[in-house]
Amino acid sequence: MSELVRITIALVLSALLGVTSLYTLSGTDGLGAVESGVWRSWKNPADPDSWPYARLHFLLQDRLPPSRFLSTVFIAESDDEGRVLSAACVYRLTGRLPPTRWWSLNIEAVDDDAHMQSAASLSSEDAMILPDGSVSVAISRLFQSGNWLPTPREGHFRIILSLHGISPLLRERLNTLTMPRIIREGCS
Repeated sequence: MSELVRITIALVLSALLGVTSLYTLSGTDGLGAVESGVWRSWKNPADPDSWPYARLHFLLQDRLPPSRFLSTVFIAESDDEGRVLSAACVYRLTGRLPPTRWWSLNIEAVDDDAHMQSAASLSSEDAMILPDGSVSVAISRLFQSGNWLPTPREGHFRIILSLHGISPLLRERLNTLTMPRIIREGCS
């Protein structure tokens, strides 16, 4: 085997190994994730001690990383029992949200071919807050009274909680936050 063929094979294998490890490390279960129950967040890419692939995690999901000083994003892909969130089920998100100036909840389809009913979101400006300061949000395909977020017609989805104006002290202790629960109420 000639020297040029061996070098070419080595370069191709190196590139494949590099791309494979990049996708493996940047996956939703990759290194650098901070967990609080079923909710997962990533250190901000702009933080000096952030994980090297933190920015890639956001970019692979077609999202820009949040501002270091303004936002923290949490993602949940399962309910409190550990079951993957399915559009065939009805969920209730309940509890207090971390102290912040403004928050928003969004639903995002996990499956590429899933059809979202709308690009609806719920924010601290629109939500009905219970007297004790907690929130209760129905998450389902069909309309629910009160706070409601529509899911895709089929397939799996994730819940994205964006916290804006979170204090630097809380941002340093993301894994200690008490996050809202996601309870499955039934499936069709």
